[in-house]
Amino acid sequence: MSVESKLQNGITVGDLMEELKRFDPEAVVVFGCDYGDHGHTEQALPVESVDSLHEGSERIEKTAYSRSGLAIELIPAEDDYVGETVAGVPVVVLR
Repeated sequence: MSVESKLQNGITVGDLMEELKRFDPEAVVVFGCDYGDHGHTEQALPVESVDSLHEGSERIEKTAYSRSGLAIELIPAEDDYVGETVAGVPVVVLR
């Protein structure tokens, strides 16, 4: 499955903005994700910033090390990798 197809069901910025309207503007935002342990503990990771994927220095790649199958990877300066990344799709990253 390609990176683009894995992102296909992701929420858009417009959809997220619409959903956020029903919450208290002073509420703290956390990102919840399965820790991957036996009990499927859900982590609560505080969102500290909202950013775009840094084109030219970061890329989304497939990985076997996460449940999503995707990872944000830094692109080393000397890397001439031309592989499967998100092409033409703007990506917002909650960090």
